[in-house]
Amino acid sequence: MIENHSTDHCRSGAAPRAPSAKGAEEGDTVPTFIRLAKLTEQGIRNIQNLKAMLDDTRQVMEQNGVKLVQGWATLGEYDVVAVIEAPDAKTAAKVSALIASRGYFRAATLSAIPMNELSDAFEP
Repeated sequence: MIENHSTDHCRSGAAPRAPSAKGAEEGDTVPTFIRLAKLTEQGIRNIQNLKAMLDDTRQVMEQNGVKLVQGWATLGEYDVVAVIEAPDAKTAAKVSALIASRGYFRAATLSAIPMNELSDAFEP
């Protein structure tokens, strides 16, 4: 459900997160992003096809080297909150645009920085 509409936003530069996959050197990390998504009117009208919409979203991610770490259906302002890993912000933005083109979701993508990394940035 994770993704979006062409008004999707990919916040600037993702910070490193989890250990990277295949071929990475020890200590390399993969940028993590938080996706906040809402169903569009089209998505709501086609809610009976939710499983197919989600499967399509996952396929777009996988085809572009993006991993869905976890996703949740939520109540409130957003219908879906997801954590994804992508090689970089450019790839996250591309996937967001591709999923947005399906017309079922609108979303914002936020770069996620672990609190310990942020606090380390203020160490002398």
